[in-house]
Amino acid sequence: MNMTANMNKLLSAAVLLGILLDVGCGGTVDLSPLEPKADPPGSSSGAGAAHSGGGGAPASAGAPASGGAPASGGAVCSNPSSVAVTQGAAVYTQQCGVCHGADAHGKEGPNITMSRTAGIGDWTYQQFRDAVRLSVRPNGAELCPLMTRFSPSDISDASMQDLYAYLQCRPISDTLNRGTYCP
Repeated sequence: MNMTANMNKLLSAAVLLGILLDVGCGGTVDLSPLEPKADPPGSSSGAGAAHSGGGGAPASAGAPASGGAPASGGAVCSNPSSVAVTQGAAVYTQQCGVCHGADAHGKEGPNITMSRTAGIGDWTYQQFRDAVRLSVRPNGAELCPLMTRFSPSDISDASMQDLYAYLQCRPISDTLNRGTYCP
């Protein structure tokens, strides 16, 4: 009986979610921004770098990752369908996409793809984390004053690692785009 009650609750929740999505979104739900995209063939993603096996987030050659976070910058995506990347996509869509664009190529905020020339491809995980938490550049200078400082209640440490893994799996844009918010 307990299993039947749990199944009924689960079914009710699924039906309610379907109704809410249908009513709240006009019947159309576009989940494509949540789908990680692999680098197109021939992109400048640095293919051939070593990958870690932990958390779906790769590490660069010779540097083991800890806690699923890469040890140094520019690492490429090793598993675009990992749970970490999928969860990172949800964090990105909720917290970052409005300013940095759905593709991370830049909008009001700058390009944050893993491009080493136009994005954050040379940043370590720690530098990325500091930018998101403290709004500082790798050299310690402040980012744009409009960059939100996301506390652990906004983005947990685990979600931060997922977000970084997701950005590593996005197509790279080598087009410099500083955004429109700050020079």
